[in-house]
Amino acid sequence: MIQPSVISAENQLLSLLTGEGIAPAKRNLFFKNLVEAKYSDSDARAIFTLLGRNGEKNEDLLAAWNAIREAEKTAIQFKQPCLDTCGTGGDASHSINLSTLSSVVMAAAGVCVLKHGNRAITSRCGSSDLLAAFGYNLNAGISQVLASARQIKMGYFHAPAVHPVYARFQGLRRSLRVRTLFNLLGPVLNPVAVSYQLLGTAELRLLKLYETLLPKIGRKRALVFMGAEGMDEITSLGSTQGVLLNGTKTQKWVLNPLKFGFKKGKKSELQIHSVEHAKKRSVAILKNKQLGTARDSVVLSAAAGIFVFDERVSFSEAVCQAKQAVDSGKAWVVLNELVRISNL
Repeated sequence: MIQPSVISAENQLLSLLTGEGIAPAKRNLFFKNLVEAKYSDSDARAIFTLLGRNGEKNEDLLAAWNAIREAEKTAIQFKQPCLDTCGTGGDASHSINLSTLSSVVMAAAGVCVLKHGNRAITSRCGSSDLLAAFGYNLNAGISQVLASARQIKMGYFHAPAVHPVYARFQGLRRSLRVRTLFNLLGPVLNPVAVSYQLLGTAELRLLKLYETLLPKIGRKRALVFMGAEGMDEITSLGSTQGVLLNGTKTQKWVLNPLKFGFKKGKKSELQIHSVEHAKKRSVAILKNKQLGTARDSVVLSAAAGIFVFDERVSFSEAVCQAKQAVDSGKAWVVLNELVRISNL
């Protein structure tokens, strides 16, 4: 019997509405149809909404990840070990771009970072918005991004430029204004097969989901975490809880900033009002002209990346390296070089 090439959206929507979820036998083809835009925008909108409402399953995430990889065939070869850092978003905190700024600090400390990000969907300023405000060329070619990573230990991929699937659904995602399956997949779809990962989420249930997924997609060492006060970032607001993955081994991981000499931060000091405001505050932090919660949180986030990238380094040592990268001005130099190389 010949199997259909397209599964009925109506039947799958009914399964999702009743809470049954996608049938295992149909899961792979269903997500293949979804990412190849075989369904109407209204059906896709309903599918994303119901998947989020029901709570995405491990099997759904892996099937969708495989479907996007197969549809795009964008695996890029890069010989150097590298790290990606990103959050799932959707925490409604309107915070400054901690993962972006910490990436620059990590690179200045010697960690090879190939960051993968996008413009704002549910926030006020996404990674791509901030970098574009500094003059970064979001249409930089793959060769430029990789050259940048080789020269200054940092490269940046604008997701729609390397993911046709994401570009196709960008408008739909904006119209929903809520976290969708794409928010969960975004952090793990770097076009380079990165071995190291920092991944933040605002939902505790997602820690187990990523703990299961990351080893299956080639991550060697990773930290999956949920920040204080429901944020998907490591901050000085309070303790961060998560899971540290090292090969096939996992262990509970808790970070209390107070133990490393940081003062308890204030959430209001992390908030930004616009892209221009985010840029202004980023300059102040990287030029070492602004202390307080935002700078401390950038240092803590960068320290976590250094710690994940080099298991020989203790977290205390990683904090020292991150502070030095900012204090010395190296992080500011890395950001400017990142922008310059993207425009060559």
